[in-house]
Amino acid sequence: LPQPAVTGVTPNAVDLASPPLNVRVSGFGFVDSGYGLPLVNFHQNGAFVAQRRASSGSAISLTVPSPVGLSAGPVTLRVYNQTGATSYLEVGAGVTLTVIDTRPQPAVTDVTPDQVDLGSPPASMTLSGFGFADSGFGLPLVNFHQNGAFVGQRRASAGSISSLTVPFPVGLSTGTVTMRVYNQTGAGSYAEVGTGITLTTIGISPPPGVAGVTPIQLDLASPPAAVTLSGFGFADSDFGLPLVNFHQNGAFVAQRRASAGSIDSLSVPLPSGLSAGTVTLRVYNHTGTSSYPEVGSGITLTVIDTRPQPAVTDVTPDQVVLASPPVSLTLSGFGFANSGFGLPLVNFHQNGAFVGQRRASAGSISNLTVPFPAGLSAGTVMVRVYNQTGTASYAEVGTGITLATIGISPPPGVAGVTPDRLPLGAGPEDLTVSGFGFSDSGFGQPLVNFYRNGVFLAQSRASTGNISSLTVPLPANVSLGTLTLRVYNQTEIANYDEVGETTLSFYHEVQSAEFHNQIIIFTELQAPRVDFDQATQP
Repeated sequence: LPQPAVTGVTPNAVDLASPPLNVRVSGFGFVDSGYGLPLVNFHQNGAFVAQRRASSGSAISLTVPSPVGLSAGPVTLRVYNQTGATSYLEVGAGVTLTVIDTRPQPAVTDVTPDQVDLGSPPASMTLSGFGFADSGFGLPLVNFHQNGAFVGQRRASAGSISSLTVPFPVGLSTGTVTMRVYNQTGAGSYAEVGTGITLTTIGISPPPGVAGVTPIQLDLASPPAAVTLSGFGFADSDFGLPLVNFHQNGAFVAQRRASAGSIDSLSVPLPSGLSAGTVTLRVYNHTGTSSYPEVGSGITLTVIDTRPQPAVTDVTPDQVVLASPPVSLTLSGFGFANSGFGLPLVNFHQNGAFVGQRRASAGSISNLTVPFPAGLSAGTVMVRVYNQTGTASYAEVGTGITLATIGISPPPGVAGVTPDRLPLGAGPEDLTVSGFGFSDSGFGQPLVNFYRNGVFLAQSRASTGNISSLTVPLPANVSLGTLTLRVYNQTEIANYDEVGETTLSFYHEVQSAEFHNQIIIFTELQAPRVDFDQATQP
């Protein structure tokens, strides 16, 4: 039998301009031992360049897919029968395939336009040539050089193997510009395509700068959504449109990124936080991860403010009878705000002293609803409003307004409890405590402590209440005898003001018997009581 060998390859010469899909290797001894058809290794210039498994075959012929990555010159094909999971037996000594390449060589051959007036530059240019490629890391990058120096870089915005669309860069000057194209072949690797091509720039572009702002004056009473900046040299260098910083009274107050733009115009959202006066706008191109060259030296914008000044103008009602106070007050004015820390706080002052604070329960920029505080006395009360601007910062709105209080309210105290005497275990679920000065200062309804002989037994928080009456759940662990109820207003997280106290008695009917028309009731902790009817003798 013929000895295993590789005797030929068809075709024996291929052109990379139109390579075949397969080549046919002939010889003798090709076998599939259950691990697949033979493998074919391709070697060029002494180096392994590719491997393909035959797609079909017999003992004397194999069809092998053509590999990519070959270059012009001789290529050696070596055939291996796979005899085990990791064992291979070479068939003969290989055969040579001649590779030629009539494709155009990678190069940049043309740029359109090839002459640019910097006074009116195009948005992009078209590069022609061969070998442009996207290897999975993005379209080619184009570097711009002038007078021996690197002056800019742009990534192609569209492209094929023979054509690229490249955004026109800013920063060029009159003269000759060399454009060099690089295919990105890896995360940090680049292969140059040819040796570059030259572009002629003529005319003189305006120097980078900010020339104007529209509108040049704005009113905070009806501000525009955005302002338009005109000038030259604004650019998006793949890191976003330019950033615009707003400065007022020598201090930085805000930053906005342009929402739309071109080389000579930017649309910039107007920030909040500006005040009446002169505002300087400074423009920065974002050219790198952390690099921002300024475009010119800024432009000024005049800000006026015809809005009403922050003030408290009215309180309703402006006169309160303390014996029958309202649930809340209404404050009118301008400049009330919730900055994310809650509605405004309202402080109450009387006779030069702070007497209470309430947070508005509802509000708008010109109107607040404020719970009426307890603890006021007859006379004049100063009401002062504060917007909370931070965790511990407050800005007063105007200078306050006065409220007149008339009448004399009863002093804080507890008048009684209903019922005031109960059989143990058979009482109502709720008690009603009457008096004056009960209040919810924003920390909950008053608390009621239950004591017996000075010893604390239980505590209940009122479920409902007003200034003169509380509904208090009866605690479960009360005991026989007389209990003392003490009422406390909670004025802060850990602060409680006592309003007063009252007593409540519990008794237990242990025996009820009738002897000669008399009923004897025995009650713990108190002397027995005997009731006689009219016919009974003492």
